[in-house]
Amino acid sequence: MIPTVATDIQMRCGAGGVLEHPPGGGGAGNMRVIQPTTRSMSAGRYTVAYPGIEYSVPLAVVGKLPLTYTVNSPAGGSVDSKGVLRFIAPTSGIVDVDIDIVDADGATVNLAWSVSVDAAQFLFIDPAAATGGDGTINAPYQQIADVWPGNAGTAGKFVYLRGGTHQMPDTLDVPYRGTYHITIGTADVEGFIGYPGESAVIDQLVAGKHVTFRVFSRFFIG
Repeated sequence: MIPTVATDIQMRCGAGGVLEHPPGGGGAGNMRVIQPTTRSMSAGRYTVAYPGIEYSVPLAVVGKLPLTYTVNSPAGGSVDSKGVLRFIAPTSGIVDVDIDIVDADGATVNLAWSVSVDAAQFLFIDPAAATGGDGTINAPYQQIADVWPGNAGTAGKFVYLRGGTHQMPDTLDVPYRGTYHITIGTADVEGFIGYPGESAVIDQLVAGKHVTFRVFSRFFIG
């Protein structure tokens, strides 16, 4: 399961800043943090990283454009033009993230949280892999059915999908208003993450309809 350090979250606002879902209130103003929130943090996507792999998560902030991001830590961290925070995770330990965001009116928001580097929180699936893998990066599983839904030993973990086409198990929910839904419960993995630099396609044929989800490293299904 997600380690205790994952709950070590701080979000601070300066003049004119307000958190959309803050841990304990926010200031007045028009600048709002939409992502991350305490809810998304508690799911663990922002607070765990695999050793040596690029960590990338989206930051969503509402404010007067342009927004300026300053990554105070970790060293080498950056936020791209789409608001995605990236850095290469070290081989072990805790990474402290600290980011200042300023909008064109001078309103400021500071985001700070801790990331636990822990290989045990992740599994890997590669459609080109041989069968019989154990889900590690060097012996990945071959198909999503190996980890989901409700397979023993996978609850609470994140799954990296290597490049290629992945077939979903035939367990999509009944469509609502024409949309098929994927439900991940408490006994399931936390979500699927596209492996950095590779394109993973989740493919499913349900009731004669071809449903395809494309997964990128800054997006996870969960």
